[in-house]
Amino acid sequence: MAITNFTSSELTAYITSTEENLNLETLFGASKYQSSIRKRVVVEEGVIIGATSTANYALNMPSGFGGRLVLVNKGSIQGAGGAGNGGTGGNAIFAGAPNILIDNRGSIYSGGGGGGKGGTGGTGGSGNYSSGYSCNYSCCVQHCPFPAWMGICIPGTNPPCFQMGSCCCTTCYTTVSTSGGGGGAGGNGGIGRGYNAALAAGLAGVSGSGGGINSGGGGTGGTGGSGGDFGSSGSAGSSGFGGGNGNVTAGLAGLAGLSAGLAGYYVVNNSNITWISNGTLAGRVV
Repeated sequence: MAITNFTSSELTAYITSTEENLNLETLFGASKYQSSIRKRVVVEEGVIIGATSTANYALNMPSGFGGRLVLVNKGSIQGAGGAGNGGTGGNAIFAGAPNILIDNRGSIYSGGGGGGKGGTGGTGGSGNYSSGYSCNYSCCVQHCPFPAWMGICIPGTNPPCFQMGSCCCTTCYTTVSTSGGGGGAGGNGGIGRGYNAALAAGLAGVSGSGGGINSGGGGTGGTGGSGGDFGSSGSAGSSGFGGGNGNVTAGLAGLAGLSAGLAGYYVVNNSNITWISNGTLAGRVV
């Protein structure tokens, strides 16, 4: 990067190598930036100006400058990619005041939005099973006429209940309830494309846990959505899979995947800009 042509009529900065989070007030110095002298910034071919996070602008032209500011972009100005699980993409340019002219011969891209998280898998249906004979007082009362139920119950025999050698209580079972398995977590969404960050596909969901005897297993979580390309929103996460049925209740449906993140803005405060040429633009504008 070099600053040349500091004359009484114009101050010009040539950007000849990669810059991150470039602030023109810092570049020119506050006193020169605020003076009425005209300012020109030329981004040379092959040069990238990028934002290192979605909290930063790739190129910040804050308010407070004097005169007129001209940006000639022959390279690429790139916002940061949005985080996975629905992060909004980063912004490329902030235009803080009027009297900005942009001659875009290259590209200005906002960061892509992050993919949405996959939905949680459904819970498995409940079940039950019979644990075997239940030899007890209430069993004999229910199944044997008085006074036969005055006999004793002998666990481990079939049938287990006897009164002086005869059956007192025949087919009594204990019913045990079981719970369905929990649904698996949804996969994380991929990051959006941005400066120094390739877009990423979402991750697969986690398998659900197994259920008890005769109950259903939990459903697998949905796959996370893919991140968006430069200037594009990400994809929503997939719904989780339903839980398996038990012999008492059916499994629950999986939850819907979460929404994806929006693309960032290729320029903020577009009303302050006069476009000499548009070049390649991608993203939202406000």
